Amino acid sequence: MWLYQPRKVEHVVSIAYCASAATFVGISREYERTSEYALFHLGSGHEVRQVAALGRPAAVEFCLSGEALLLDDGRLAEAATGRLLRIIPFVESAG
Repeated sequence: MWLYQPRKVEHVVSIAYCASAATFVGISREYERTSEYALFHLGSGHEVRQVAALGRPAAVEFCLSGEALLLDDGRLAEAATGRLLRIIPFVESAG
């Protein structure tokens, strides 16, 4: 069983199961001081481990069945490690 109670200054914005890491992974935002996002893993019981700092993207979502996360700046990162997989060049629309 997994249980995670975020700190009072933190908001969990998304959670997914990552089969390659055999754990639940989450994205949290520390909204009071830095507004930065972080990727974390939930261990058994109450264990929580931050895997990677994600900066301040406007949006970040899990994709590929929880195996990766995509940030609005085009970064595609591995959910198991936080390692950058590639940068997807987004084309901005003219309006």
